[in-house]
Amino acid sequence: MRKIAALTSSLLVSVAVLAGCGSESDPEAGDGAPSMTTEQLTPTSTASEENSFKDVDPATFANRSSHVFSFETAAGGEGMCVFTKEVATCTGKAAEDVPDVEVPPFPASRPGAATVSADGIRYTMVEGVPPAKAALATQERVKFGEVTCEMSEDSDLTCSVGENALHVSGANPDLATTGTVIVTAPKATQSTSKSTSASSPATTTNLDGDYSENDEPVAPGTMCGAASGNTLVKVESGAVSCLEAQSIIDEYTAGRHESGGGNSLAMMVQGWSCSSPTAGRARETGASIICDGPGGEHITAP
Repeated sequence: MRKIAALTSSLLVSVAVLAGCGSESDPEAGDGAPSMTTEQLTPTSTASEENSFKDVDPATFANRSSHVFSFETAAGGEGMCVFTKEVATCTGKAAEDVPDVEVPPFPASRPGAATVSADGIRYTMVEGVPPAKAALATQERVKFGEVTCEMSEDSDLTCSVGENALHVSGANPDLATTGTVIVTAPKATQSTSKSTSASSPATTTNLDGDYSENDEPVAPGTMCGAASGNTLVKVESGAVSCLEAQSIIDEYTAGRHESGGGNSLAMMVQGWSCSSPTAGRARETGASIICDGPGGEHITAP
């Protein structure tokens, strides 16, 4: 099973950590983003129907600062889902026509998970997910805020938010979707040039000005805290203010050793998936903390 980094960027690296796809919080999401759909969702069973779902208390899946459950499909495929009240991220194998994803500062790679929210679905990668303490079994359903995840009588998983849904089935297991899917090609595939202009927003670091008192989104590449002496955090992509980015990094730093899971201390912070890369990976990427937002936003701390 492949392992993605925000969400909070992870846990989750990705993407996409938790998704706001195609919203104003992710200005790059709409660039060349095809809409991909499958068959419509089957209406959720009610208690009066013969094949009704058994509702499971979300607290059953509470794990440190997040909610995590494992699952097994009828074909023997195994995976896990991490969810909040607005976003769910589930592991699985993406179809061959889904492009590679790039979750800064990691290189482009095949997606190993997908994130669903009210705004859409984004393929991503997951790394350092805390181990699940419980599984979602056949004919069980968990509802938490806007998120609903249920295992059908055929032991196939569906996690939905509004009209958008992830479907996980098969031995791999395989990911399918219903609703709007946002696909952003990795930057490496957008240009054949190996060099990047120094003025490119993706690589330029803005060290001018004190953004710590401003809740307006900053340009990608902005290094928050450089001028103010506050927490250093770089907004890699997405519409994020320095106030929000610093708040996420500060909260993660304060709680990761107590609540973080795995060797990367992955945990959810304010709907973002955050993690601490291993020492070797931190040297390669230059980032000691990576957080992925629900809309595909990415921030890092040096």
